[in-house]
Amino acid sequence: MLSQRSGSTIPLASRSFAGDAALDAQGTTRSRLIEAAGHVFAERGFKDATIRQICSIAGANIAAVNYHFGDKEHLYASALYHAHTTARQRHPMDFAGCGSSEDRLGVFVRTFVSRLTDPAKPEWHGKLCAREMADPTGALDGLVERSIRPDWLALVEICRELLGEGASMELVQRCAVGVIGQCLVYHHARPVMERLGGPVVFTPERIDAIVEQICAYSISGMRELGGRSDAGSSRRTLA
Repeated sequence: MLSQRSGSTIPLASRSFAGDAALDAQGTTRSRLIEAAGHVFAERGFKDATIRQICSIAGANIAAVNYHFGDKEHLYASALYHAHTTARQRHPMDFAGCGSSEDRLGVFVRTFVSRLTDPAKPEWHGKLCAREMADPTGALDGLVERSIRPDWLALVEICRELLGEGASMELVQRCAVGVIGQCLVYHHARPVMERLGGPVVFTPERIDAIVEQICAYSISGMRELGGRSDAGSSRRTLA
């Protein structure tokens, strides 16, 4: 069961998504429902969003939700999955041709940062994912297993190689979290960053610089940590 969240109280203006670039070529009812639901859930949260409002915006009969998704919970899970995976499809994690763990880390960071900063990503995608992270529902379990865990395991293996065989899994996973955190700050902290230093524009050159910095910090830090005598201490892991 999804948790019952209060959600945003900001009114959502009714609109049509028939011309939205996120829809497929046919503008199917299912696609329109996901787009409309994504906007409404992102603004109001699961509890305050209504099927009637979503269907009105999508130009669909209320019975269409039951037909395509079964219920409101499955519609929410579908919208969340769509929001999380759209950028992943545009920027796949491809390690083909990588000859070292350093190269693979570079691919991971570049791909992750590119997904977060993709200018083609609709605003509601990030808002819905952020809302889910702040107040998780049952939909997060499926999202982790279907989409997040494979990339996480790939990053854990990269960090394990960079730290060396003697490193504990706790240290490996903390380093993996550190890499992810350096990437996420450019998305989650962007409003603060802009207020501190002006507009943040993610040009290809800026992304190159960000990737180089994150990789340099991470590789240097892991080599240092991997050489310490306490690197092999064992504690509970995240996996």
